[in-house]
Amino acid sequence: MSAPADAARPATPSAPAADARRLDRSFMRSVAWSGAGRWLTQLISWPATVVIARLLSPADYGLVVLVRVYIDFIGMLTEAGLGGAVTIAAEMDDHRAGQLHTLSLMMGATAVAVSCLVAAPLRHLYGRPGLEWVVIAMSCIFIIEAFGVVPNGLLRREFRYKAIALADWARAVVDIIVELTLAFLGFGYWTLVAGALAGAVAWQVVILAHRPLRFRVMRLRDVRETLRTMGHMIAQGLANFGVNNSDLLIAGRVATTGAVGAYSFALQLASVPSNKIIGLVANVTPSLFREVRSNLPVFRRYTLLITEATSVVVLPAFIGMALVARDFTAVVLGAKWGEVIVPLQLLALSVALKSLFAVLPQVLWAVDRGQVVTRYGILTLVVLPPMFLLFGLEYGVNGVAAAWLVGAPIVVLPRSVAACAAIDLPKRDYLRALWPSVSAALAMSGAVVAVQLLLAAPAYGSIIRLVACIATGAVTYAGAILIFHRARVRTALAALRSARS
Repeated sequence: MSAPADAARPATPSAPAADARRLDRSFMRSVAWSGAGRWLTQLISWPATVVIARLLSPADYGLVVLVRVYIDFIGMLTEAGLGGAVTIAAEMDDHRAGQLHTLSLMMGATAVAVSCLVAAPLRHLYGRPGLEWVVIAMSCIFIIEAFGVVPNGLLRREFRYKAIALADWARAVVDIIVELTLAFLGFGYWTLVAGALAGAVAWQVVILAHRPLRFRVMRLRDVRETLRTMGHMIAQGLANFGVNNSDLLIAGRVATTGAVGAYSFALQLASVPSNKIIGLVANVTPSLFREVRSNLPVFRRYTLLITEATSVVVLPAFIGMALVARDFTAVVLGAKWGEVIVPLQLLALSVALKSLFAVLPQVLWAVDRGQVVTRYGILTLVVLPPMFLLFGLEYGVNGVAAAWLVGAPIVVLPRSVAACAAIDLPKRDYLRALWPSVSAALAMSGAVVAVQLLLAAPAYGSIIRLVACIATGAVTYAGAILIFHRARVRTALAALRSARS
């Protein structure tokens, strides 16, 4: 009696399994390219930033930061969620994208014109001579980047993150070359302006080289759904902008320019792990979640895997930054940046808390719950700016930084609960995904504090203490992960091997 036909066939992966591996490979390649782009950029920009900080003054940073508040606001309206809407849209062809490309250019040109009109009033508002020319110069970035917004969204939609990484590298290299050159030549705050503009030109040139796109006449019926998504993104972006920049606006009114520059630099330092790790995940997850949003078990799997992996990497960076801020400032930045220490510690702890739930807003966007993201964005806008003002009036920039830490749970927790409910993800499962990083970070903190107490005597000096704390923290954190969470490590390695095979 012959064997059944199925038994005679070699085993082949099922279609769902093959699709899962395909998605795993696409996602990991995307993360790898995004990570390579961001970390190589950081390796280039981090030492250069320190050199530039030594050549410029806190007042130089403070002036440009005040202009960036306006530039970021108008830029957010100019981009208006175009790139994000293109990435997550259910359907998007070159015809629709070309219409949005035209819209992007029109909005960029409008932003430049508006900036020229408001430059003088902004100078009077802040009372900073020369500020109007900085506003006009930096507004040119709107028209430059307008050419790349929609093509960049298409590249993300197509999982072409290699091209995006190349564009980021070009931007960083050009920015740094220009800033270092002008800083050494003594151009002051114009150093930062010229670097930003030159980097933007390099970025959009590379983007367009990899994803050229024709301009087309807009027709409302073709882009109505995309415009609806953009509407939610604009509202959420406005709320986020109000929160993320009200601290600098308030600091600019309650503190000196030097103190504002110190706070801004602390904010920049505290954002490095977030921008380079959480930011790259946020760039990739919309494309991935668009693919799996109709399959909730797979969606939940990716949400937990990304959350656990991200928290394991970024949490020790934030906590470590808060622990060694004093010695780091003394060794790397110098005595003139002493005002950075307390804001850096408080901001690092605040971002550490928010990083644990960073992927969940992307979940809400993927399941077409943009209105929920907007609702909690408005809640954040109602709660945090008054806290910035109250704390800032009493304690200056240190108080503004403290308000971030106190207000973070109010911002994060309600939105996170809503995101878990949207995909039927039990909260205990999400907390279980966070446990490896949180438990290891607690062990690391105890070890670093112990070393600081042992080396507290002035005879040891900041350099010895900084090196000892970094080494102790790294060894303790890695040891805690490998010893107490060995099974999770094996599971992660198995997933990596499966995706590569």
